[in-house]
Amino acid sequence: MEGLSATDLEIFREKSRAFIGSVKMPLDELRHEELPENLRQLDEKNVARLLGIFENPKVGCKRRDSDNHVPVLIPRSALPSRPLRVDNDFQLLNPDHSLPLLHGRHRIEAARKFFKGNDRWWIADLYSDDLSLQVKNVLREHDTSCAKLYDGDILRQIRISTIQGDTARREKFLARLSDSKQDYVKRLEALPEQFWDSLDALIPFAGLWPAILTGTFLRLSNLHCPEEMTRYLRRVKATMVYIIGENENDWFLIDANTAFLLQGLCPGLSLEDRAFVQMRMLSRELFPAIQDDNIRSQILERICSIKYVIITIYTFLEDTKYLEPCTRILKKVLPGKSKGSLSQYFNALYTGQPNVKVQTTESTSDDRTFSSSYASWVAYRVLWLLALRHFPEMDGQAPRKDIGKRVTRKPGLQPQWWIELSALALGNRYRRIRKLYRDLKAADSSEIEDCVRRIRPSMEQEVRRRKVQLIYQIIGDFECGEAMTAAPELTSDRENGRPDISDKCGRPDISYRCGRPHDSALQADEGCLFFDYIYSTSYDTAPKRYLTSFAITRDFFHSFF
Repeated sequence: MEGLSATDLEIFREKSRAFIGSVKMPLDELRHEELPENLRQLDEKNVARLLGIFENPKVGCKRRDSDNHVPVLIPRSALPSRPLRVDNDFQLLNPDHSLPLLHGRHRIEAARKFFKGNDRWWIADLYSDDLSLQVKNVLREHDTSCAKLYDGDILRQIRISTIQGDTARREKFLARLSDSKQDYVKRLEALPEQFWDSLDALIPFAGLWPAILTGTFLRLSNLHCPEEMTRYLRRVKATMVYIIGENENDWFLIDANTAFLLQGLCPGLSLEDRAFVQMRMLSRELFPAIQDDNIRSQILERICSIKYVIITIYTFLEDTKYLEPCTRILKKVLPGKSKGSLSQYFNALYTGQPNVKVQTTESTSDDRTFSSSYASWVAYRVLWLLALRHFPEMDGQAPRKDIGKRVTRKPGLQPQWWIELSALALGNRYRRIRKLYRDLKAADSSEIEDCVRRIRPSMEQEVRRRKVQLIYQIIGDFECGEAMTAAPELTSDRENGRPDISDKCGRPDISYRCGRPHDSALQADEGCLFFDYIYSTSYDTAPKRYLTSFAITRDFFHSFF
Protein backbone atom coordinates (compact mmCIF):
# COMPACT_ATOMS: atom_id res chain seq x y z
CA MET A 1 0.00 0.00 0.00
CA GLU A 2 3.07 2.21 -0.16
CA GLY A 3 2.50 5.44 -2.12
CA LEU A 4 -1.25 5.65 -1.46
CA SER A 5 -2.61 8.82 0.10
CA ALA A 6 -4.66 8.59 3.29
CA THR A 7 -7.84 9.15 1.26
CA ASP A 8 -6.94 6.47 -1.30
CA LEU A 9 -6.11 4.03 1.48
CA GLU A 10 -9.45 4.68 3.16
CA ILE A 11 -11.27 4.10 -0.16
CA PHE A 12 -9.33 0.88 -0.76
CA ARG A 13 -10.20 -0.46 2.68
CA GLU A 14 -13.89 0.35 2.32
CA LYS A 15 -14.06 -1.30 -1.13
CA SER A 16 -12.36 -4.40 0.26
CA ARG A 17 -14.78 -4.52 3.19
CA ALA A 18 -17.84 -4.08 0.97
CA PHE A 19 -16.78 -6.50 -1.81
CA ILE A 20 -18.84 -9.69 -1.59
CA GLY A 21 -17.85 -11.64 -4.70
CA SER A 22 -18.50 -12.09 -8.41
CA VAL A 23 -21.50 -13.87 -9.92
CA LYS A 24 -23.36 -14.37 -13.16
CA MET A 25 -26.33 -12.03 -13.25
CA PRO A 26 -29.27 -12.26 -15.68
CA LEU A 27 -29.11 -9.21 -17.96
CA ASP A 28 -32.74 -8.36 -17.27
CA GLU A 29 -31.99 -8.10 -13.53
CA LEU A 30 -29.36 -5.39 -14.01
CA ARG A 31 -30.50 -1.77 -14.09
CA HIS A 32 -28.54 1.42 -14.47
CA GLU A 33 -28.79 4.08 -11.79
CA GLU A 34 -30.96 6.86 -13.20
CA LEU A 35 -29.39 9.79 -11.37
CA PRO A 36 -29.07 13.30 -12.85
CA GLU A 37 -25.40 13.45 -11.84
CA ASN A 38 -24.50 10.20 -13.57
CA LEU A 39 -21.29 10.43 -15.53
CA ARG A 40 -22.84 8.80 -18.56
CA GLN A 41 -26.27 8.67 -20.09
CA LEU A 42 -27.45 6.24 -22.76
CA ASP A 43 -25.74 6.76 -26.11
CA GLU A 44 -27.14 4.51 -28.83
CA LYS A 45 -24.05 5.09 -30.99
CA ASN A 46 -21.87 3.65 -28.25
CA VAL A 47 -24.21 0.68 -27.88
CA ALA A 48 -23.94 0.05 -31.63
CA ARG A 49 -20.13 0.30 -31.42
CA LEU A 50 -19.98 -2.33 -28.69
CA LEU A 51 -22.45 -4.59 -30.50
CA GLY A 52 -20.16 -4.48 -33.53
CA ILE A 53 -17.25 -5.57 -31.33
CA PHE A 54 -19.28 -8.44 -29.87
CA GLU A 55 -20.26 -9.62 -33.35
CA ASN A 56 -16.67 -9.52 -34.65
CA PRO A 57 -15.32 -13.11 -34.44
CA LYS A 58 -11.75 -11.81 -34.16
CA VAL A 59 -12.59 -9.86 -31.01
CA GLY A 60 -15.83 -11.17 -29.55
CA CYS A 61 -17.47 -10.52 -26.21
CA LYS A 62 -15.00 -11.08 -23.37
CA ARG A 63 -17.45 -10.85 -20.52
CA ARG A 64 -15.40 -13.05 -18.18
CA ASP A 65 -12.40 -10.70 -18.24
CA SER A 66 -12.19 -8.88 -14.93
CA ASP A 67 -11.89 -5.50 -16.69
CA ASN A 68 -15.32 -6.07 -18.23
CA HIS A 69 -17.16 -6.94 -15.01
CA VAL A 70 -19.77 -4.45 -13.83
CA PRO A 71 -20.01 -3.27 -10.18
CA VAL A 72 -23.44 -3.97 -8.66
CA LEU A 73 -24.92 -2.96 -5.30
CA ILE A 74 -26.82 -5.52 -3.25
CA PRO A 75 -28.25 -5.51 0.29
CA ARG A 76 -26.46 -8.05 2.48
CA SER A 77 -29.87 -9.38 3.45
CA ALA A 78 -30.45 -10.40 -0.18
CA LEU A 79 -27.34 -12.58 -0.43
CA PRO A 80 -27.88 -16.29 -1.08
CA SER A 81 -26.78 -18.82 1.54
CA ARG A 82 -24.98 -20.98 -1.04
CA PRO A 83 -21.41 -20.27 -2.27
CA LEU A 84 -21.02 -17.69 -5.05
CA ARG A 85 -18.30 -19.68 -6.82
CA VAL A 86 -18.24 -23.47 -7.34
CA ASP A 87 -15.58 -25.48 -9.18
CA ASN A 88 -13.79 -22.27 -10.15
CA ASP A 89 -16.83 -21.01 -12.04
CA PHE A 90 -19.23 -18.16 -11.35
CA GLN A 91 -22.65 -19.11 -10.08
CA LEU A 92 -25.89 -17.66 -11.46
CA LEU A 93 -27.66 -15.30 -9.05
CA ASN A 94 -31.37 -14.62 -9.57
CA PRO A 95 -32.28 -11.82 -7.14
CA ASP A 96 -35.86 -11.08 -6.10
CA HIS A 97 -35.55 -7.57 -7.53
CA SER A 98 -33.33 -5.96 -10.16
CA LEU A 99 -30.05 -4.57 -8.83
CA PRO A 100 -28.32 -1.27 -9.72
CA LEU A 101 -25.02 -1.31 -11.60
CA LEU A 102 -22.63 1.62 -11.08
CA HIS A 103 -21.03 1.57 -14.51
CA GLY A 104 -21.05 -0.50 -17.70
CA ARG A 105 -24.49 0.56 -18.94
CA HIS A 106 -23.58 0.47 -22.62
CA ARG A 107 -22.00 -3.00 -22.57
CA ILE A 108 -25.09 -4.34 -20.79
CA GLU A 109 -27.41 -2.74 -23.37
CA ALA A 110 -25.27 -4.21 -26.18
CA ALA A 111 -25.27 -7.62 -24.47
CA ARG A 112 -29.08 -7.58 -24.29
CA LYS A 113 -29.17 -7.27 -28.07
CA PHE A 114 -26.41 -9.83 -28.64
CA PHE A 115 -27.17 -12.76 -26.31
CA LYS A 116 -30.20 -15.06 -26.57
CA GLY A 117 -31.95 -17.59 -24.34
CA ASN A 118 -30.03 -18.98 -21.36
CA ASP A 119 -26.90 -17.15 -22.42
CA ARG A 120 -28.28 -13.76 -21.35
CA TRP A 121 -26.02 -13.08 -18.36
CA TRP A 122 -23.04 -10.93 -17.39
CA ILE A 123 -20.40 -11.07 -14.66
CA ALA A 124 -21.21 -8.73 -11.79
CA ASP A 125 -18.87 -7.74 -8.95
CA LEU A 126 -21.16 -7.48 -5.92
CA TYR A 127 -20.69 -4.73 -3.33
CA SER A 128 -22.70 -4.13 -0.19
CA ASP A 129 -25.10 -1.23 -0.73
CA ASP A 130 -23.97 0.52 2.47
CA LEU A 131 -20.95 1.98 0.63
CA SER A 132 -20.24 5.66 1.24
CA LEU A 133 -21.06 8.15 -1.52
CA GLN A 134 -17.34 8.77 -2.06
CA VAL A 135 -16.63 5.10 -2.81
CA LYS A 136 -19.74 4.80 -4.97
CA ASN A 137 -18.47 7.72 -7.08
CA VAL A 138 -15.09 6.02 -7.44
CA LEU A 139 -16.79 2.87 -8.74
CA ARG A 140 -19.00 4.90 -11.09
CA GLU A 141 -16.04 6.68 -12.63
CA HIS A 142 -13.49 3.84 -12.79
CA ASP A 143 -14.33 2.13 -16.07
CA THR A 144 -11.21 1.14 -17.99
CA SER A 145 -13.06 -0.23 -21.02
CA CYS A 146 -15.57 2.55 -21.65
CA ALA A 147 -15.43 4.92 -24.60
CA LYS A 148 -13.58 8.21 -24.10
CA LEU A 149 -15.60 10.86 -22.29
CA TYR A 150 -16.80 13.84 -24.33
CA ASP A 151 -15.69 17.31 -23.31
CA GLY A 152 -19.30 18.10 -22.45
CA ASP A 153 -19.59 15.11 -20.12
CA ILE A 154 -16.46 16.25 -18.32
CA LEU A 155 -17.70 19.84 -18.04
CA ARG A 156 -21.00 18.57 -16.65
CA GLN A 157 -19.17 16.66 -13.92
CA ILE A 158 -17.02 19.72 -13.20
CA ARG A 159 -20.15 21.80 -12.71
CA ILE A 160 -21.82 19.14 -10.54
CA SER A 161 -18.71 18.95 -8.36
CA THR A 162 -18.49 22.75 -8.18
CA ILE A 163 -22.12 23.08 -7.10
CA GLN A 164 -21.67 20.34 -4.49
CA GLY A 165 -18.48 21.96 -3.19
CA ASP A 166 -16.48 18.77 -3.90
CA THR A 167 -13.13 20.36 -4.77
CA ALA A 168 -11.22 17.08 -5.04
CA ARG A 169 -13.69 15.62 -7.54
CA ARG A 170 -13.74 18.89 -9.52
CA GLU A 171 -9.95 18.85 -9.83
CA LYS A 172 -10.03 15.19 -10.85
CA PHE A 173 -12.31 15.95 -13.80
CA LEU A 174 -10.45 19.13 -14.74
CA ALA A 175 -7.32 17.00 -14.98
CA ARG A 176 -8.96 14.97 -17.75
CA LEU A 177 -8.72 18.05 -19.98
CA SER A 178 -5.57 19.43 -21.58
CA ASP A 179 -3.95 22.50 -20.02
CA SER A 180 -5.39 24.76 -22.72
CA LYS A 181 -8.90 23.36 -22.25
CA GLN A 182 -8.62 23.80 -18.49
CA ASP A 183 -7.77 27.44 -19.14
CA TYR A 184 -10.82 27.80 -21.43
CA VAL A 185 -13.06 26.37 -18.68
CA LYS A 186 -11.70 28.77 -16.08
CA ARG A 187 -12.09 31.74 -18.42
CA LEU A 188 -15.67 30.75 -19.12
CA GLU A 189 -16.32 30.45 -15.39
CA ALA A 190 -15.53 34.17 -15.15
CA LEU A 191 -18.80 34.93 -16.98
CA PRO A 192 -21.65 36.36 -14.88
CA GLU A 193 -23.54 34.13 -12.48
CA GLN A 194 -26.77 34.40 -14.47
CA PHE A 195 -25.11 32.65 -17.43
CA TRP A 196 -23.90 29.77 -15.24
CA ASP A 197 -27.26 29.49 -13.54
CA SER A 198 -28.88 28.99 -16.96
CA LEU A 199 -26.27 26.42 -18.03
CA ASP A 200 -26.33 24.58 -14.70
CA ALA A 201 -30.11 24.36 -15.00
CA LEU A 202 -29.50 21.96 -17.91
CA ILE A 203 -27.43 19.50 -15.85
CA PRO A 204 -30.39 17.06 -15.47
CA PHE A 205 -30.65 16.92 -19.29
CA ALA A 206 -27.49 14.83 -19.63
CA GLY A 207 -28.15 14.04 -23.31
CA LEU A 208 -27.56 17.69 -24.27
CA TRP A 209 -24.01 17.91 -22.93
CA PRO A 210 -21.97 15.63 -25.25
CA ALA A 211 -22.35 18.28 -27.98
CA ILE A 212 -20.12 20.71 -26.05
CA LEU A 213 -16.60 21.24 -27.37
CA THR A 214 -14.31 22.99 -24.92
CA GLY A 215 -12.55 24.81 -27.76
CA THR A 216 -15.69 26.88 -28.34
CA PHE A 217 -15.41 28.47 -24.88
CA LEU A 218 -12.97 31.11 -26.08
CA ARG A 219 -15.62 32.41 -28.50
CA LEU A 220 -18.24 32.53 -25.75
CA SER A 221 -15.91 34.48 -23.49
CA ASN A 222 -15.09 37.02 -26.21
CA LEU A 223 -18.68 37.72 -27.27
CA HIS A 224 -19.46 39.91 -24.23
CA CYS A 225 -23.11 38.87 -24.57
CA PRO A 226 -23.97 37.01 -21.33
CA GLU A 227 -27.54 38.33 -21.26
CA GLU A 228 -28.25 37.07 -24.77
CA MET A 229 -26.60 33.70 -24.11
CA THR A 230 -28.54 33.34 -20.85
CA ARG A 231 -31.82 33.98 -22.64
CA TYR A 232 -30.97 31.30 -25.22
CA LEU A 233 -30.10 28.66 -22.62
CA ARG A 234 -33.25 29.41 -20.65
CA ARG A 235 -35.23 28.85 -23.83
CA VAL A 236 -33.44 25.52 -24.32
CA LYS A 237 -34.60 24.39 -20.88
CA ALA A 238 -38.16 25.63 -21.43
CA THR A 239 -38.30 23.66 -24.69
CA MET A 240 -36.96 20.45 -23.16
CA VAL A 241 -39.34 20.69 -20.19
CA TYR A 242 -42.27 21.25 -22.54
CA ILE A 243 -41.33 18.13 -24.51
CA ILE A 244 -40.62 15.69 -21.66
CA GLY A 245 -42.78 17.18 -18.89
CA GLU A 246 -42.14 19.00 -15.61
CA ASN A 247 -41.20 15.94 -13.57
CA GLU A 248 -37.45 16.38 -12.96
CA ASN A 249 -37.02 12.63 -12.59
CA ASP A 250 -37.86 12.25 -16.29
CA TRP A 251 -35.44 14.85 -17.65
CA PHE A 252 -32.59 12.34 -18.06
CA LEU A 253 -34.78 10.45 -20.57
CA ILE A 254 -33.76 12.94 -23.27
CA ASP A 255 -30.72 10.96 -24.41
CA ALA A 256 -27.98 12.21 -26.72
CA ASN A 257 -29.40 10.62 -29.87
CA THR A 258 -32.90 12.00 -29.18
CA ALA A 259 -31.43 15.51 -28.77
CA PHE A 260 -29.47 15.07 -32.00
CA LEU A 261 -32.54 13.98 -33.97
CA LEU A 262 -34.84 16.72 -32.63
CA GLN A 263 -32.55 19.75 -32.74
CA GLY A 264 -33.26 22.18 -35.57
CA LEU A 265 -36.71 20.75 -36.31
CA CYS A 266 -39.96 22.71 -36.27
CA PRO A 267 -42.72 20.06 -36.40
CA GLY A 268 -45.49 22.54 -35.60
CA LEU A 269 -44.90 24.42 -38.87
CA SER A 270 -43.14 21.99 -41.22
CA LEU A 271 -44.99 18.87 -42.38
CA GLU A 272 -41.67 17.36 -43.49
CA ASP A 273 -40.26 17.82 -39.99
CA ARG A 274 -43.43 16.39 -38.45
CA ALA A 275 -43.28 13.28 -40.64
CA PHE A 276 -39.63 12.77 -39.65
CA VAL A 277 -40.48 12.95 -35.93
CA GLN A 278 -43.45 10.59 -36.31
CA MET A 279 -41.32 8.04 -38.15
CA ARG A 280 -38.52 8.18 -35.56
CA MET A 281 -40.97 7.87 -32.68
CA LEU A 282 -42.53 4.85 -34.32
CA SER A 283 -39.12 3.20 -34.73
CA ARG A 284 -38.32 4.13 -31.10
CA GLU A 285 -35.15 5.96 -32.08
CA LEU A 286 -36.57 8.88 -30.13
CA PHE A 287 -36.83 8.35 -26.36
CA PRO A 288 -35.83 4.64 -26.44
CA ALA A 289 -35.93 4.46 -22.62
CA ILE A 290 -39.66 5.26 -22.58
CA GLN A 291 -41.69 2.13 -23.27
CA ASP A 292 -45.22 3.21 -22.30
CA ASP A 293 -47.13 3.89 -25.53
CA ASN A 294 -49.49 6.36 -23.89
CA ILE A 295 -46.60 8.48 -22.59
CA ARG A 296 -44.85 8.29 -25.97
CA SER A 297 -48.05 9.47 -27.67
CA GLN A 298 -48.30 12.46 -25.34
CA ILE A 299 -44.67 13.41 -25.97
CA LEU A 300 -45.17 13.13 -29.73
CA GLU A 301 -48.24 15.36 -29.57
CA ARG A 302 -46.30 18.03 -27.68
CA ILE A 303 -43.36 17.89 -30.08
CA CYS A 304 -45.64 18.26 -33.09
CA SER A 305 -47.22 21.37 -31.57
CA ILE A 306 -43.92 23.30 -31.35
CA LYS A 307 -44.05 26.18 -33.82
CA TYR A 308 -40.44 27.32 -33.44
CA VAL A 309 -37.09 25.69 -34.13
CA ILE A 310 -36.16 23.22 -31.38
CA ILE A 311 -32.88 24.35 -29.85
CA THR A 312 -30.25 22.53 -27.79
CA ILE A 313 -26.78 23.22 -26.40
CA TYR A 314 -25.40 22.25 -29.82
CA THR A 315 -27.50 24.82 -31.69
CA PHE A 316 -26.56 27.38 -29.02
CA LEU A 317 -22.86 26.91 -29.75
CA GLU A 318 -23.47 27.01 -33.50
CA ASP A 319 -25.70 30.10 -33.33
CA THR A 320 -23.04 32.05 -31.46
CA LYS A 321 -21.03 31.84 -34.69
CA TYR A 322 -23.61 34.20 -36.23
CA LEU A 323 -23.38 36.55 -33.23
CA GLU A 324 -19.59 36.65 -33.36
CA PRO A 325 -19.00 38.90 -36.42
CA CYS A 326 -21.88 41.13 -35.32
CA THR A 327 -20.38 41.70 -31.88
CA ARG A 328 -17.13 42.79 -33.55
CA ILE A 329 -19.14 45.27 -35.62
CA LEU A 330 -21.06 46.74 -32.70
CA LYS A 331 -17.94 47.08 -30.56
CA LYS A 332 -16.37 49.34 -33.21
CA VAL A 333 -19.00 52.07 -32.84
CA LEU A 334 -18.49 52.23 -29.07
CA PRO A 335 -16.30 55.05 -27.76
CA GLY A 336 -13.85 52.73 -26.02
CA LYS A 337 -13.13 49.16 -25.03
CA SER A 338 -16.29 47.41 -23.90
CA LYS A 339 -16.52 47.15 -20.13
CA GLY A 340 -18.91 44.44 -19.05
CA SER A 341 -21.43 43.24 -21.59
CA LEU A 342 -22.45 44.88 -24.86
CA SER A 343 -26.00 45.23 -23.58
CA GLN A 344 -24.82 47.01 -20.43
CA TYR A 345 -22.54 49.35 -22.41
CA PHE A 346 -25.23 50.37 -24.90
CA ASN A 347 -27.75 50.85 -22.08
CA ALA A 348 -25.27 53.12 -20.29
CA LEU A 349 -24.86 55.23 -23.44
CA TYR A 350 -28.61 55.56 -24.03
CA THR A 351 -29.94 59.00 -23.16
CA GLY A 352 -33.36 57.81 -22.06
CA GLN A 353 -35.22 59.51 -24.91
CA PRO A 354 -38.57 57.84 -25.74
CA ASN A 355 -38.26 58.41 -29.51
CA VAL A 356 -36.67 55.65 -31.58
CA LYS A 357 -35.81 55.50 -35.27
CA VAL A 358 -36.95 52.03 -36.38
CA GLN A 359 -35.77 50.89 -39.80
CA THR A 360 -38.55 49.41 -41.92
CA THR A 361 -36.40 48.86 -45.04
CA GLU A 362 -32.81 49.73 -45.93
CA SER A 363 -33.93 53.16 -47.11
CA THR A 364 -36.91 53.97 -44.87
CA SER A 365 -37.50 54.29 -41.16
CA ASP A 366 -40.23 55.35 -38.75
CA ASP A 367 -39.90 57.61 -35.72
CA ARG A 368 -41.77 55.90 -32.87
CA THR A 369 -42.39 56.74 -29.25
CA PHE A 370 -42.09 54.20 -26.43
CA SER A 371 -41.52 54.22 -22.70
CA SER A 372 -37.90 54.96 -21.87
CA SER A 373 -36.95 51.38 -20.93
CA TYR A 374 -38.70 49.85 -23.95
CA ALA A 375 -37.19 52.48 -26.26
CA SER A 376 -33.72 51.34 -25.20
CA TRP A 377 -34.76 47.70 -25.76
CA VAL A 378 -35.96 48.47 -29.32
CA ALA A 379 -33.01 50.69 -30.26
CA TYR A 380 -30.49 48.00 -29.23
CA ARG A 381 -32.20 45.36 -31.39
CA VAL A 382 -32.41 47.67 -34.41
CA LEU A 383 -28.61 47.99 -34.32
CA TRP A 384 -28.17 44.22 -34.05
CA LEU A 385 -30.43 43.61 -37.04
CA LEU A 386 -28.40 45.96 -39.25
CA ALA A 387 -25.23 44.11 -38.29
CA LEU A 388 -26.88 40.72 -38.94
CA ARG A 389 -27.94 41.84 -42.42
CA HIS A 390 -24.56 43.22 -43.48
CA PHE A 391 -21.90 41.38 -41.52
CA PRO A 392 -20.04 40.19 -44.68
CA GLU A 393 -19.60 43.77 -45.95
CA MET A 394 -18.86 45.24 -42.51
CA ASP A 395 -16.74 42.54 -40.82
CA GLY A 396 -15.36 40.60 -43.78
CA GLN A 397 -16.66 37.26 -42.41
CA ALA A 398 -18.17 35.29 -45.29
CA PRO A 399 -21.54 33.54 -45.06
CA ARG A 400 -21.54 29.79 -45.54
CA LYS A 401 -21.19 28.58 -49.09
CA ASP A 402 -24.09 26.65 -50.59
CA ILE A 403 -23.01 23.33 -52.05
CA GLY A 404 -22.91 23.48 -55.84
CA LYS A 405 -23.75 27.21 -56.01
CA ARG A 406 -21.72 30.31 -56.73
CA VAL A 407 -21.23 32.81 -53.93
CA THR A 408 -23.27 35.97 -54.52
CA ARG A 409 -22.43 37.72 -51.23
CA LYS A 410 -18.68 38.27 -51.29
CA PRO A 411 -17.17 39.64 -48.08
CA GLY A 412 -15.35 42.94 -48.16
CA LEU A 413 -15.40 46.12 -46.12
CA GLN A 414 -17.91 48.63 -47.51
CA PRO A 415 -18.08 52.04 -45.79
CA GLN A 416 -21.70 52.81 -46.56
CA TRP A 417 -23.00 50.36 -43.96
CA TRP A 418 -20.67 51.74 -41.28
CA ILE A 419 -22.04 55.18 -42.07
CA GLU A 420 -25.56 53.81 -41.71
CA LEU A 421 -24.79 52.05 -38.41
CA SER A 422 -23.17 55.02 -36.71
CA ALA A 423 -25.87 57.37 -38.04
CA LEU A 424 -28.59 55.02 -36.77
CA ALA A 425 -26.99 54.82 -33.32
CA LEU A 426 -26.61 58.60 -33.13
CA GLY A 427 -30.16 59.09 -34.39
CA ASN A 428 -31.39 56.84 -31.60
CA ARG A 429 -29.82 59.07 -28.95
CA TYR A 430 -26.80 56.97 -28.04
CA ARG A 431 -24.08 59.22 -26.65
CA ARG A 432 -20.42 59.24 -27.65
CA ILE A 433 -20.93 56.89 -30.61
CA ARG A 434 -17.97 56.91 -32.98
CA LYS A 435 -18.88 58.65 -36.25
CA LEU A 436 -17.31 56.21 -38.67
CA TYR A 437 -16.78 57.62 -42.20
CA ARG A 438 -18.45 60.90 -41.21
CA ASP A 439 -18.54 62.21 -44.76
CA LEU A 440 -20.29 59.95 -47.22
CA LYS A 441 -18.11 61.36 -50.00
CA ALA A 442 -15.07 60.00 -48.18
CA ALA A 443 -16.22 56.51 -49.07
CA ASP A 444 -14.77 55.03 -52.21
CA SER A 445 -17.12 55.89 -55.09
CA SER A 446 -16.66 52.45 -56.59
CA GLU A 447 -18.11 50.91 -53.45
CA ILE A 448 -21.05 53.31 -53.53
CA GLU A 449 -21.63 52.37 -57.15
CA ASP A 450 -21.48 48.69 -56.24
CA CYS A 451 -24.05 49.32 -53.50
CA VAL A 452 -26.43 50.97 -55.99
CA ARG A 453 -25.95 48.18 -58.52
CA ARG A 454 -26.65 45.49 -55.88
CA ILE A 455 -29.73 47.17 -54.47
CA ARG A 456 -31.24 48.12 -57.83
CA PRO A 457 -29.70 46.00 -60.63
CA SER A 458 -32.01 47.49 -63.28
CA MET A 459 -30.20 50.83 -62.93
CA GLU A 460 -26.75 49.42 -63.66
CA GLN A 461 -26.53 51.04 -67.11
CA GLU A 462 -27.73 54.35 -65.73
CA VAL A 463 -25.09 54.20 -63.03
CA ARG A 464 -22.37 53.42 -65.52
CA ARG A 465 -23.36 56.37 -67.71
CA ARG A 466 -23.82 59.04 -65.04
CA LYS A 467 -21.16 57.72 -62.65
CA VAL A 468 -20.26 59.38 -59.42
CA GLN A 469 -21.58 62.89 -60.08
CA LEU A 470 -25.16 61.58 -59.77
CA ILE A 471 -24.57 58.87 -57.17
CA TYR A 472 -25.87 60.95 -54.30
CA GLN A 473 -28.99 61.95 -56.22
CA ILE A 474 -29.65 58.26 -56.88
CA ILE A 475 -29.16 57.45 -53.21
CA GLY A 476 -31.56 60.25 -52.39
CA ASP A 477 -34.11 58.61 -54.69
CA PHE A 478 -33.81 55.40 -52.66
CA GLU A 479 -34.85 57.21 -49.51
CA CYS A 480 -38.19 57.93 -51.16
CA GLY A 481 -38.65 54.27 -52.11
CA GLU A 482 -41.62 52.29 -50.91
CA ALA A 483 -41.26 49.90 -48.02
CA MET A 484 -41.75 46.20 -48.60
CA THR A 485 -45.47 45.47 -48.36
CA ALA A 486 -45.52 41.66 -48.65
CA ALA A 487 -44.73 40.02 -45.33
CA PRO A 488 -42.25 37.13 -45.46
CA GLU A 489 -43.55 33.58 -45.12
CA LEU A 490 -42.69 31.14 -42.35
CA THR A 491 -43.60 28.06 -44.38
CA SER A 492 -43.91 27.08 -48.01
CA ASP A 493 -45.12 24.22 -50.19
CA ARG A 494 -42.83 25.28 -53.03
CA GLU A 495 -39.62 23.36 -53.70
CA ASN A 496 -37.78 26.63 -54.27
CA GLY A 497 -38.95 27.77 -50.85
CA ARG A 498 -37.01 24.99 -49.16
CA PRO A 499 -33.90 26.41 -47.45
CA ASP A 500 -32.15 23.12 -46.74
CA ILE A 501 -31.36 19.61 -47.90
CA SER A 502 -31.58 16.29 -46.07
CA ASP A 503 -28.63 14.74 -44.29
CA LYS A 504 -27.79 11.04 -44.15
CA CYS A 505 -30.39 10.54 -41.39
CA GLY A 506 -33.15 11.78 -43.68
CA ARG A 507 -33.66 14.91 -41.60
CA PRO A 508 -33.05 18.54 -42.66
CA ASP A 509 -29.34 19.34 -42.77
CA ILE A 510 -28.65 20.92 -39.36
CA SER A 511 -26.18 23.38 -40.89
CA TYR A 512 -29.18 25.11 -42.55
CA ARG A 513 -31.10 25.27 -39.27
CA CYS A 514 -28.49 26.95 -37.06
CA GLY A 515 -25.18 28.76 -37.18
CA ARG A 516 -23.90 31.42 -39.55
CA PRO A 517 -26.32 31.64 -42.49
CA HIS A 518 -25.64 30.28 -45.93
CA ASP A 519 -25.17 32.72 -48.78
CA SER A 520 -28.57 31.88 -50.29
CA ALA A 521 -30.41 32.38 -46.99
CA LEU A 522 -28.76 35.73 -46.29
CA GLN A 523 -29.55 36.94 -49.79
CA ALA A 524 -33.19 35.81 -49.52
CA ASP A 525 -33.77 37.21 -46.03
CA GLU A 526 -31.82 40.46 -45.78
CA GLY A 527 -34.87 42.44 -46.92
CA CYS A 528 -36.87 40.92 -44.06
CA LEU A 529 -34.43 41.26 -41.17
CA PHE A 530 -36.11 44.34 -39.75
CA PHE A 531 -37.74 44.88 -36.38
CA ASP A 532 -41.35 44.79 -37.60
CA TYR A 533 -40.91 41.52 -39.46
CA ILE A 534 -38.93 39.85 -36.68
CA TYR A 535 -41.44 40.69 -33.95
CA SER A 536 -44.68 40.51 -35.94
CA THR A 537 -47.35 38.25 -34.46
CA SER A 538 -49.59 38.22 -37.53
CA TYR A 539 -47.91 35.47 -39.54
CA ASP A 540 -49.81 32.56 -41.02
CA THR A 541 -48.77 29.60 -38.85
CA ALA A 542 -50.69 26.93 -40.75
CA PRO A 543 -48.30 23.99 -41.30
CA LYS A 544 -46.91 23.57 -44.80
CA ARG A 545 -44.32 21.27 -46.27
CA TYR A 546 -41.16 23.31 -45.71
CA LEU A 547 -39.82 25.79 -43.19
CA THR A 548 -38.44 28.96 -44.83
CA SER A 549 -35.01 30.39 -44.11
CA PHE A 550 -36.68 33.51 -42.71
CA ALA A 551 -38.52 31.43 -40.10
CA ILE A 552 -35.19 29.92 -39.04
CA THR A 553 -33.46 33.32 -38.79
CA ARG A 554 -36.42 34.83 -36.94
CA ASP A 555 -36.30 32.03 -34.35
CA PHE A 556 -32.53 32.48 -34.04
CA PHE A 557 -33.11 36.14 -33.18
CA HIS A 558 -35.92 35.37 -30.75
CA SER A 559 -33.71 32.85 -28.93
CA PHE A 560 -31.06 35.47 -28.16
CA PHE A 561 -33.23 38.59 -28.07
